Amino acid sequence: MGNRAVIKRNINLVLQPLLLLLFFLILYFVFNLKTNSYIIAFIASTSILTIISYIFIQKYIVFKPPFKFEKNVLAVGFWAQSGHFIQFLTYRVNFLLIAYFLGKASVGIYSNAVLIGETLWIFGHSLGQIMHLKILNTDSIAFQRKLTLKFTLINLLITASSFLIIYSLPTTFWTQIFSVEFTAIKSLLKPLALGILVFSCSNILNHYFHAQNKFKLIVLTNSIGLAFCLVTAYFLIPLHGLNGAAWAWSIGLSSSMVMYLWLYIFKKDAP
Repeated sequence: MGNRAVIKRNINLVLQPLLLLLFFLILYFVFNLKTNSYIIAFIASTSILTIISYIFIQKYIVFKPPFKFEKNVLAVGFWAQSGHFIQFLTYRVNFLLIAYFLGKASVGIYSNAVLIGETLWIFGHSLGQIMHLKILNTDSIAFQRKLTLKFTLINLLITASSFLIIYSLPTTFWTQIFSVEFTAIKSLLKPLALGILVFSCSNILNHYFHAQNKFKLIVLTNSIGLAFCLVTAYFLIPLHGLNGAAWAWSIGLSSSMVMYLWLYIFKKDAP
């Protein structure tokens, strides 16, 4: 991303699921390997992508001896990845609570509904990466903030429009794909809508702070979202079942968005 080789990066992202699917189909249907086909396909596709990635980046690699280990690189990497990990927990922690309170069968219904919502975030991730590069290549704070606001509104509009299209699909559409047992998917989209839309905003703000290396703020903000998600899920799931889990997910993402927005408006010079 830093070298603006976005096309090569996107090629890798597209090849990843395609290679995984190809190897899986070959192992499953040609070699009749049922049990470990996915694991082997994952290892094979990842190995090939590693080689392709090296071919793409080798011209950017410059070794200038003597090598000096920089501790600050490790520290920055730790804080950056910690923020992503905490955000990931906010997406997935409900799965464990649903299995505990409602049983494993309910996890499948909920996970498919969440997955449908998360597919709408692809627009925000793409816009956020473009904005991230533009911010890195300008020193104008005013331009950075104007760009962030613009991309946030665009992303919100695209996500909302896409969600309305998906929500307008009849229940029979989902049952034909996932079977009759998954009739609850469309009903879960309504409480998930808040989380889907607010994340479309916080996702862009996350990229804004990430481009400014404010990783500790990202960790703090995502931790608040995770805490709200855990607390509300613990009380709402036993009372309202999968709808309670969906609302807890939305509340967790909303609390993160509120914190991001507060930092963006009032803490312009935060470390």
